[in-house]
Parts: sequence; C-alpha cells; structure tokens
Amino acid sequence: MLLAIAGLAEAAMAMVRLMMGTGLLVIGLFALPAMLKRSRELAITAIVLLAAFCIVFQPWYCFAPFDAEDYGDSDTEYHAARFRHVGVCWVAVSSFVAWRHPAVAPRQPVVDWDAKYAAHLKKNPSVAQAVKDGRISKERVIAGIRAHLEK
Repeated sequence: MLLAIAGLAEAAMAMVRLMMGTGLLVIGLFALPAMLKRSRELAITAIVLLAAFCIVFQPWYCFAPFDAEDYGDSDTEYHAARFRHVGVCWVAVSSFVAWRHPAVAPRQPVVDWDAKYAAHLKKNPSVAQAVKDGRISKERVIAGIRAHLEK
C-alpha cells in the first residue's frame, strides 16, 4: 500500500483527501439522479449531505494561503496543490447541487388544455356555440378554465 511508505503526516493528508473525495462522490451520486428523475427526496438528501460535508471538512480552507515560511517545504506545496484540486471538485459539486435546487420545489402538473377545452365545450353547449359563431376565442375559454381551476 502506498500509504505505508509515506510519513504519518503525509498519510493523514492523503486519508483526508480520500475521505473528502469519497464524500463528494456520494453527494454527486445523490444529486445526479435528483436531476434526472426530478426527485425531491434525492435533491434534499444531496443538500443535507453537502451541508454535513461542509460542516465536517470545511472545504473552503482548501483555497487558504499558507504562511510564507511553509512555501519552501516541498511537502506543503505538494499537499496544497492536491487540496486545491479537492477544493475545485467541492465547488463543482456544490454548484451542481445548488443548480439542482429547483428540484426541491414541487413540480407543476402538466395539464392537457386541449382535453379540458373539449370537455368544457361538451358540458356547456352554449359556450361551444359561441366559439363556433366566433363570439368567443378558444384562448379566452382556456383562460376561463385556468382561472376556474386556480380558485
């Protein structure tokens, strides 16, 4: 195993990066089906997981600068670059989860207005005659049906 030959600090840094990467992968695996299936439950789960991830790992520190004397250390530069990659992945996953946030909102039902229009004309022959005579337009009848349904 590669971690066995590294020092304790390097192994710890690698484990933290591995845990952060795994956490981001899990969050992404919840966010992607939330987008594809428009699943409210999966979207909320992805948001909660992202919040927990941020509380535990505080990934914004991946972009924090070090003290001036630490930049001479090659190990620090190596790990800083790797943590910056993890930080970029965090920004990407966070953006994706935030972009999918509208999936949390309830879906608007798809209404077949032509079918509602035809049913309304069958129930109301006087309206059907007015449309046939040109006194009322189809759009105005559909607007009336819409207004009635919104009550």
